[in-house]
Amino acid sequence: MQSGLYFDGDSTSNIERSPLTVRYQGDEHEFANFTTEEVEVVLRAARDVVAKRAAAAAAAAAASTRGPVCLWNLPPEVGVVVLEALDTGEMLRLGSISRALQDWVHACVPHIKSLRCLEWAGCGTAAGVILLNERHGPLDVQRLHLEPRRSSTLNLVAALAPGLQRFDAAECTTVDEDVVNQLVVGSNHQLRHINFQRCKHVTDEAVAMIALHSPNLQHLNLADCRVSDDSIRVLAGSCPELQHLDLGWSEDVEYEDAGDWHMRVTDESIVRIGARCRQLRFLDVGNRIAVTDDSISLVTDCPHMQHLRVSGCAVTDVSIQRLGDRCPALRDLAVFECEGVSDISIRAVAAGCPRLTSLDAGRCDLVTDSSISAIGQQCAELQYLNVKSCEGVTANSVQVIAENCAQLQHLELSFCPGVSEASIQMAVERCPQLRWLYMDACDQITEPFVRRMRELVPWIQIHAMHLWEFNT
Repeated sequence: MQSGLYFDGDSTSNIERSPLTVRYQGDEHEFANFTTEEVEVVLRAARDVVAKRAAAAAAAAAASTRGPVCLWNLPPEVGVVVLEALDTGEMLRLGSISRALQDWVHACVPHIKSLRCLEWAGCGTAAGVILLNERHGPLDVQRLHLEPRRSSTLNLVAALAPGLQRFDAAECTTVDEDVVNQLVVGSNHQLRHINFQRCKHVTDEAVAMIALHSPNLQHLNLADCRVSDDSIRVLAGSCPELQHLDLGWSEDVEYEDAGDWHMRVTDESIVRIGARCRQLRFLDVGNRIAVTDDSISLVTDCPHMQHLRVSGCAVTDVSIQRLGDRCPALRDLAVFECEGVSDISIRAVAAGCPRLTSLDAGRCDLVTDSSISAIGQQCAELQYLNVKSCEGVTANSVQVIAENCAQLQHLELSFCPGVSEASIQMAVERCPQLRWLYMDACDQITEPFVRRMRELVPWIQIHAMHLWEFNT
């Protein structure tokens, strides 16, 4: 009989009605003293092959005893295999269930070689980590992921900073200058990846501090952060290894004093990024409306550029055509609402960037069938296409896309009056990976056709808001 962890059903309600059973070498051993919370944690681990092996080892230990055993009665060398199969957050949550389990977790920790990643979600306070640190020396945590609105962030960062290389605090409202100071001072120049997306208390002072103390930084996400040229200049001068920089600004930001922050990153700092961060592969300056061709033209000289997102910026064919000529590795281009972008530059991208997988050219009035057909003919790996409100895009180019882009997953054609039902059907038939299809207010698309498509391909999310849909 195969060793492993077996249980009746998939829900804890079933488990409450029957004991947890481990089968080992043909014999069954019951863990009758498990509480419901313990079972929930262990079952999550049991879906991992490593944890199933651990359960078998636990059964061996159970076989040497008489009667049911509790989890905390297992020897540390067995328990450590279970713990390593859990993420650290689950481990700490397990330890919070009872004092006996907490002592057992602490007994197992010295046998764990390294806690490489801490997913800090729902784990209570930082006390568990700090206690582990005190009992067993500094934990070798290289990645820390905070959940939004997490309290005691400062103490947690102080405890783990020495080994951190990756820090993810997206939307965490407790990250401020004090936390950043503790992070950069304690990390000893090891930080390589930082995500501060929508951290409303991260400002120029914090970013400058990061730049000056993180010379090896490669990835920085400052999307929707209130930063300006002041800190981005420091970043350009201090982090030459930077590969990923996200400065995008969302239209739905609702900070109390959002003000004109979307205008405070300009060509002045982006020019310096392009000139000094030559390893740059990803740049998002979406809706930073003071960014123009002057800086983006220089960014296209970065030889490894793969992702460029300039939606809502004052860029034109001047810089985008240059992108097509100089960045053959480009995979992702977003020029949504860039009124100066036309067929001229999109054709250049089609000709020069054959590995393109994503093109967002929505609301670019000068983009028509001419360039979208070129994309279809020359970019066979295309997965995402948005030409919303491009009235010059018709059934002709949609058919070219359908014929040549079998990997297409997302197609946005809303407000394109020239798109026909035949072209949509061809896209559905020829693109087996298609999962999202948008055709709102496409004049030639009828209600019966939409209903038929939804019945034939229910795995595709079809959006088709017309006047007749409001009456159903």
